[in-house]
Amino acid sequence: MRVSVKEALQRGWITAASAKELQKEKPKNGFNPQQAIFNRLSELYPGLASWEEKNLVPGRKFRADIFIKESGIVIEMDGFQHHKSKIQFQRDREKRNLMVTQGYVVLAFYFKQVKDNLDDVIALIIQTHEMRKAGSK
Repeated sequence: MRVSVKEALQRGWITAASAKELQKEKPKNGFNPQQAIFNRLSELYPGLASWEEKNLVPGRKFRADIFIKESGIVIEMDGFQHHKSKIQFQRDREKRNLMVTQGYVVLAFYFKQVKDNLDDVIALIIQTHEMRKAGSK
């Protein structure tokens, strides 16, 4: 079972101090692309994005890696780490399709893309956000 730091904190499984430290931790390779995107968005637009948002699809236990409520953007990290099996890959496609049916725009990024081109990734997210806010959906 995969539980977000936020959910573990809400359930009382960890302390606030532990949650803060866990969110700072980096994977063994030293770079966490989801955290990098979230941190940069938070620096540029405090409060814009939320971390591992749940309940975006009624009746399903999906969560978005990063969510921008104001414009309905779901940011997902793709990668072999979480899609090692055919079933995991298929579940991810189902999740994305259901999010789209709920009116969300799903932007998916992969590790190397974020690591090598974080500025371009952020620019695409902000451009999409601004277009959605302006009604160019």
